[in-house]
Amino acid sequence: MYIKVTLYYKVIYEELFIKKFHGIFSIIILSAALTTAVITIFSYSWIFALIYLAVIIISFMGISFFYCAKCCCRIKNCAHMLLGKLTLLMPERKEGPYACFDIIAIFLCVGLMLGFPQYWLFHTPLLGMIFWLAAGFAFLEIFLFVCTACENHACVLNKNKASSGSTK
Repeated sequence: MYIKVTLYYKVIYEELFIKKFHGIFSIIILSAALTTAVITIFSYSWIFALIYLAVIIISFMGISFFYCAKCCCRIKNCAHMLLGKLTLLMPERKEGPYACFDIIAIFLCVGLMLGFPQYWLFHTPLLGMIFWLAAGFAFLEIFLFVCTACENHACVLNKNKASSGSTK
């Protein structure tokens, strides 16, 4: 009985705390960085702030389409939860290895999200520092915790060699 409870607790701990917590927490921290950038841009120009909001939305949609839609974990086991569910609204893509175009598109989306506000963040160094600290912390969260629990072996960032996840 003790062993069964301990194993059950370990499964719940790994599923909720290590995987889901860090996935959601990294999205929250990245959202804080992006919100900092939107507020900074808004203090200079509301039009560019709206353009940046559109860039963020399009970038998240692009990441979901080019990366998440090919992930074998996206429906039932997505650590970020929201991004995997977002793929249900998109055209279906075959799960499996990522093509060179997919990787370039992901880098472009992330680059736009992080690069667009730099002009305004450069003119507001404190907010620029907050932006980069939060974004860096979010990416560290992903690489140190989410990638180590991920079952998507088609991903080049996957660090979970013990998992038996499939790529179909």
